[in-house]
Amino acid sequence: MGAEGQTRPLLLGHRGTRLKQFHENSMSAFRHALTSGLDGFEFDLRVTGDGRLVCVHDSAIGERLIVQCDYGDLCNEYFKSPDTSGEAIPVLEDVLREFGSSAFLDIEIKVEGLEKEVLNLLNRNRPAQFVVSSFLAEVLLDIAEADPQVPLGFIFDDVIGLRAYPNLPASYLMPRHDLLSRDLVEAFHRDGYKVLTWTVNRPNDMTRLAEWGVDGLISDNPVLLSETMGRR
Repeated sequence: MGAEGQTRPLLLGHRGTRLKQFHENSMSAFRHALTSGLDGFEFDLRVTGDGRLVCVHDSAIGERLIVQCDYGDLCNEYFKSPDTSGEAIPVLEDVLREFGSSAFLDIEIKVEGLEKEVLNLLNRNRPAQFVVSSFLAEVLLDIAEADPQVPLGFIFDDVIGLRAYPNLPASYLMPRHDLLSRDLVEAFHRDGYKVLTWTVNRPNDMTRLAEWGVDGLISDNPVLLSETMGRR
């Protein structure tokens, strides 16, 4: 699954969007990415103390560690933030149910230990187009062993990642955009990888990377990305 045969890059919102009028990793942020003309969005997963897979980037909300909180208590802490607009924290089931048939989903696993439950949920409600991604080699190895059919992406932001990726079961490489060159994109493609790059927030970078042939661009600003790439 993914972007096979695609002649233009996937356009994805980073955490849905990180524009100030939205709360990142929220259902409204995800909807904004799609209504802006993007193909889908990237979002983060962590686990609560009672085993819910929540869409949250950081390890804590306020002073509450996510892994130590029940979901209900975590939502109460979340609602204290002035920019949540009364939305509950999304869980993976919510995202798959609403967007699984209409969006490309880049599901980033932030910590080890979620792999089994992520696979259980994907098996019950598999999206039409998706990749499971992580900075963590152990996460990718565990998922590949449990289900080799799941498309995997390796995220990296330094040259250590350039040395590590050949040893990982990934079909997508996801370097930070400033690590890329045209030659590197071509080399990745020759080796059979798709290239999704983040976080691309300047129009000149968007157009240059697209010209280099990357398979996907991830941006904090869905409208800017869509307009720059001629989608709006």
